[in-house]
Amino acid sequence: MSQFVQTPCKSMQANAALGQHIRVAVLSTGKVAAAEAGQMGIGTTDTEANAADEFIPVRLNSAQGTRKVVANGAISEGSLAYCAASGKVGSSGTVVYGVALEAATTDGDVIEVMAYNPDPGAIRQIRSRFTIAQVNAGATVLPALANRKYRVCDLSLIAVGGNVGAATGVLVRGTQSASAVSLMDAKTAGLTRSTLLRAGTATNGLILADGASFAQCDTNTAITIIKDGSDITTATHIDVLLTYVVES
Repeated sequence: MSQFVQTPCKSMQANAALGQHIRVAVLSTGKVAAAEAGQMGIGTTDTEANAADEFIPVRLNSAQGTRKVVANGAISEGSLAYCAASGKVGSSGTVVYGVALEAATTDGDVIEVMAYNPDPGAIRQIRSRFTIAQVNAGATVLPALANRKYRVCDLSLIAVGGNVGAATGVLVRGTQSASAVSLMDAKTAGLTRSTLLRAGTATNGLILADGASFAQCDTNTAITIIKDGSDITTATHIDVLLTYVVES
C-alpha cells in the first residue's frame, strides 16, 4: 500500500546499528544504511539504531531548516561539507552535501549543516585534478555507490604543466555488463598543455560505439582514470571535468 509523509521525518527500519546524525541511503530491501562517499542519501538519523531492524526517525533531505551531521575530521565554519564514507561529511569529496555552519575539529564531531536538496537524478559536475603519478598507477574519479549506477553525460580532460608524453594516452574507465570499458580513450596527441579534450572529439577523444559511453554503468562500480601504455611523462597533472547523474 502506498503512503506519504508531510513531516520532516519518516520512520524507517535500519539495516544495522547506526549512529545518531548519520547520513543514510535506502537499500533495495527498503531499509536504510550509512550512505557512502559521494552518495547523497535520503536524510540523516535523528536517533541512533542500537541493532538491525530497529525503526528510527530519519530527517529527510526535503525537510526545512538545518540539521546535525557527523564530521569525519576538521571542517571550517562556512566551508562546503562533502558526502564522506560511513554516512559522515568531510572537507573534500566529489558530492557536496551542504554548508558547514559551525566548525569540526576531529572525526566524530557533530556540526550544524545547511544541506542542499538536489532533485533525484540531478545532473552533477565535478572537476578533479590528479597527479601524473596517480594517473600512472590508476585513480578513482567517482567511488562505487551501493545500489546505484553512474551515467556519464559529458567528459573532458586537460593536461596541466606540460604535454602528456611517452604514454599512448589516458583512459577514463567504467564497468558495463560486468566488463571494464573505456568511456573515454584520450590519445596523447590531443593531450597538449591547457587544451580541453572532450569525449567524442574525432581521433583523439574516442568514445564507445553507438554512444555507449553515455549509457548506464553497472551498479556498485566506480569511474576511474589510468594511463594507456607507458608511464606518462612531462605533464604534471590531469584535470578531469565530468558531468554525470546517479541512477537506480
